[in-house]
Amino acid sequence: VEAARALGLRTVVHADSWAGVVDVARAGASAVTHLPPAPVPDAAVEAMRAHGTVAIPALAGELGLSDLTTRPWRDAPLLAAVASPSAVAGYTAPLGPELQAIAERQREERAGRLAAVRELHRVGVPVLAGTDAGVLGTVQGFSLHHELALLVEAGLTPREALAAATTEAGAFLGQRVGLRVGDRADLVVLAASPLDDVRRTQDVEFVVSNGRVVDREALLGPLSAELLTAPLVDDFASETLASTL
Repeated sequence: VEAARALGLRTVVHADSWAGVVDVARAGASAVTHLPPAPVPDAAVEAMRAHGTVAIPALAGELGLSDLTTRPWRDAPLLAAVASPSAVAGYTAPLGPELQAIAERQREERAGRLAAVRELHRVGVPVLAGTDAGVLGTVQGFSLHHELALLVEAGLTPREALAAATTEAGAFLGQRVGLRVGDRADLVVLAASPLDDVRRTQDVEFVVSNGRVVDREALLGPLSAELLTAPLVDDFASETLASTL
């Protein structure tokens, strides 16, 4: 945390207990993710408020398996649009004992996780949207919509949940997100307002990325053999560290 601060970088720390949350907040972490499914102690509230620590509960990651194995999330049209049929089928088939145990644990923890987010929001601790995408029960391009609905279920208004994924998240990262001149031209245009029902974020008309309308059909089409064998550059964008699939 100290090294990141010296470099002007944000830090996001995983914590699996409220004692851990208190420790990392006092250490100066910018955000804590994966909040414990237990009542929020006063010490955690005091530490997070005193040090400006943000909460990123990643509810979609924590509750994704239990939700995607039941309706209505499993039957969402957007899920079918962005995930392969085999991936969706994986959530409709009977789960093995290990996965069934995980799903059951998520169901048992659901009320506690939502209550923790509700309490932090009530006392003024900033809550941002995050999904932990890539873990079991999350789907790239879909789980953020799931997260928004879970944040509203936890007590945020639809407007607050949307801000948690856009303007407030941008402010946390030092980026201007919005509709003002000079803001990043990254927009999702919807068929209806999500302010009455946040699940309407799934009714996507089109997407603008970096000022250009995304060709959705091309994006969702099958990958070419050329793409599948093209070199991939690592996160540091170094040509000397390229690898292939």
